[in-house]
Amino acid sequence: VEAVFGHEAGHVHHWHLQFFGLFALVSMYIAGGVFLIVQIWVRDPALLEIVALAALMLVWLFGFGWLSRKFERQADLYGVRCVTPDITRCTEWCPVHGDNKRAGLCVSAASLFGRTLAKIADLNGISPHAPSWRHGSIESRCRLIESLAADDAALRRFDRKLTHIKIGLAIAAAIGTAATIVIYGPEVMQAVKSLTRRG
Repeated sequence: VEAVFGHEAGHVHHWHLQFFGLFALVSMYIAGGVFLIVQIWVRDPALLEIVALAALMLVWLFGFGWLSRKFERQADLYGVRCVTPDITRCTEWCPVHGDNKRAGLCVSAASLFGRTLAKIADLNGISPHAPSWRHGSIESRCRLIESLAADDAALRRFDRKLTHIKIGLAIAAAIGTAATIVIYGPEVMQAVKSLTRRG
């Protein structure tokens, strides 16, 4: 139970919901950008809408699934850290509790979290190898936890990669918002002024 709650707390701790909101914003900007580019050659409004919708669907199909799987793994790692036991209940060769203590993942916690994932799959009748668009397979998640528990450098690279992804999303959202203001700002202001005059 603690491992499951730790995983869900990881989503909150790492602001995943907020970054999913940024992704939604960026996906709309991409679809809008495709719409503006394609309308140079295509004049049919219906066809333009279909192209923009197709672009939006592709971004969500591939981009959202990829991002969601990354966030699930980051939440898994937070869950592992949440169930890290006291030193008296861990092994001597653990990188966190052993003689050569260092930052990383506790091997006992990693094992416990892996068993938790396996038990959840078993209770729900899901094969550990079954792929999942948003979560990835249980087997792949367990394999990642095991590999990162054994390799501190890989763990640091993973953490940096997630930080870069979030920074990239924030920058893309800022650029998209600025471009939208430049392109549509005058029209919006004109519409607001027209409504004000009528009022």
